[in-house]
Amino acid sequence: MTSKNIDKIKKLLRLAKSANEHEAAAAMSRAQALMQQMGLSSESPELSDVSQSDVASKFKAKKPASYFSYLANTVAEAFGCRLHFRYEPFTKSCHVVFTGHNERPEVAKYAHEVLERQLVKARKDYIATLNKRIKTSTKTARADLFCEGWVVSVSHLVKEFALSESESNQIDEYIKQKHPNLSESKGRSASVKNARGGSDGAYFSGIASGRSAQLNQGVHGAEQVKLTEFGV
Repeated sequence: MTSKNIDKIKKLLRLAKSANEHEAAAAMSRAQALMQQMGLSSESPELSDVSQSDVASKFKAKKPASYFSYLANTVAEAFGCRLHFRYEPFTKSCHVVFTGHNERPEVAKYAHEVLERQLVKARKDYIATLNKRIKTSTKTARADLFCEGWVVSVSHLVKEFALSESESNQIDEYIKQKHPNLSESKGRSASVKNARGGSDGAYFSGIASGRSAQLNQGVHGAEQVKLTEFGV
């Protein structure tokens, strides 16, 4: 299987969408013959323009916090991507990997970077409002709850991208082939107990802060970001 043959099949499949019925039928016939010869189907990831985009998170924990997982998943759904995490032991960094069609993974990567940057700043600003005498563990718990509220607020403003069944199958097959050993894991939830009575206040402060999140730019001029323009 060569890239030259793959490109030829892709070109034929594009021609198969031609308004000229005879041209479209001939192109599809040739494409199907080549696909059969190479053991490919219409859902084969090699023909689907599925790719991945990887971004190193500012959050370094080996086991992602639940709010971090939720943010990444919100972005993935907004741009028609699948999501998984990859931890790099050498650099001690957590990477978010988006898988999808065409430029969508790159757009998702950009959106995640923008929103994560705002979340990190919002978390830092919130911690600065807490009494300096509060124990570090209490501050961390309240900040985690604040972040959960922030992400929930942002998620309510997202327009989910509707994948076709074919696209969904192509992405699943791509991930299955490229990452056969992926396993599911749950994120680390914020500790209400360690927040010591400040859980509700922290959570609702996060919801209020999340309403001011901003993401209203596109990438490569190819696809506009599918989040509504945020505002209080």
